[in-house]
Amino acid sequence: MSADLLSGNGGPAPDEERRRTGAVLLGIAKVALAALIIVILLRRGEIQPGQLKAALTSHPLLFLAVTAMMTLSYMGQGYRWSVVLRARAIAAPYWQALRYLMIGKFFNLAVPGYFSEDIVRGLYLVRNNAASRSKVFMSLMVDRFVGIVSLFVLCSGGLGVGYVFGRPGEAHGDLRLAALRTLVVLITVACIAAVLLLRLVPRPPQFLRSLAARLRLLHALDSSHSELHYYCCTGKLQAKMLGISLVNHSLVVLSFVVLAGALGVSSVRLADYCVFVPLGLLVTMVPIAPVGLGVGHLAFLSLFRIAGSPEGANLFSLFTAVCILLNLSGGLFYLGLGKPIGKPAELRAS
Repeated sequence: MSADLLSGNGGPAPDEERRRTGAVLLGIAKVALAALIIVILLRRGEIQPGQLKAALTSHPLLFLAVTAMMTLSYMGQGYRWSVVLRARAIAAPYWQALRYLMIGKFFNLAVPGYFSEDIVRGLYLVRNNAASRSKVFMSLMVDRFVGIVSLFVLCSGGLGVGYVFGRPGEAHGDLRLAALRTLVVLITVACIAAVLLLRLVPRPPQFLRSLAARLRLLHALDSSHSELHYYCCTGKLQAKMLGISLVNHSLVVLSFVVLAGALGVSSVRLADYCVFVPLGLLVTMVPIAPVGLGVGHLAFLSLFRIAGSPEGANLFSLFTAVCILLNLSGGLFYLGLGKPIGKPAELRAS
C-alpha cells in the first residue's frame, strides 16, 4: 500500500513511527499465538494433516464447489457495502466496493495487526472518491453490524429448529445448548432494542452532548448519531442488507456442510451447522489472531463437540485454507486488477 494513503506524502512523525512499530509487534504476537495454538492441537491429534490431505485429494470437486460458494459470499459482502454507500449518495459502484473489500482482506492477511480490513477499504474510498470520511466509516460500522446481526438471526433459527425437532431429551437435557440459546436470544433482543432506540431518538441525549463538548467531540457525536438514526429509520434498506447477509452466511454454512462431507462427517444435522458455524465465525471476528487461526480452531473444535463430532478443528482448517486462498487473490486487486472498471461512471467518462 502506498505510504501517502495512510500518512500523507511526508515522512512519518516519531509518534507515528512508534505506532507502526507497536502495530507490527502486535501482528507478530498474534501470529505467534495462532502458531502456538495450532501446534498444540496438532500434538493432541485434534488437527490431523493426513486426514486433511486425504480429503483434499479425494474430493477436489467439493473444494471447487466450496471455493465457488465462498467467492459468491465475498461478492455478496461487496454488494451489501455498495448498497449502503448508494443509500448515502457516496459515488462508489459495486465493482469498486468489491475491489476495496478484497484489498482490505489481502492486507488484513498479509500484515496482521497493522491493517484492519475495514480501515483499508474505508481509506481507499475516502482518498479516491473524495467521499465524506464520517459517512464512509459509519457505512463500514453499519455494514459490519448487519453482518453480525445476521449471524445471530441464523443461529437463532438453527436453535429454534433444533429445539422443536431435536433428538429425544436433547432440547432440555443439554445445559450447554440451553446456555447458548439464552445468550443468543438476549443478544438478538439487545440488537433489535438498540435499533429501535436509535430510531426513536433523533439526537443524542443532552448529557452525552455536554460530555462530548468538553472532550471536543461534539461534531463527531452529532454526525455519527445522525448517520445511525438515518440507517435505523430506513426499514427497506435494513431488510435488504439483512437479506443479503443471510444469503452470504447461508453460503458459508453450506460450505461447511460440503467440507464435512469431504471429511466423512455424517452425525451433524443441518440445524446444528446453522447454530455452530455462525457462533464460530463470531469468535473469529475477535481480532486475536489473523484470519481466526488458532482461536477459530479452538472455537469450532469445542462447538462441534456439542454437536457430537470431533472434527471441528479439521473442518475449520479446510475452510480457512479456502479463505486464505481467496484473501491472497486480493493482492491482484491491489496491483490494479479491475481498477478501470471500478471507477465511478463520471470519472470514466472524463
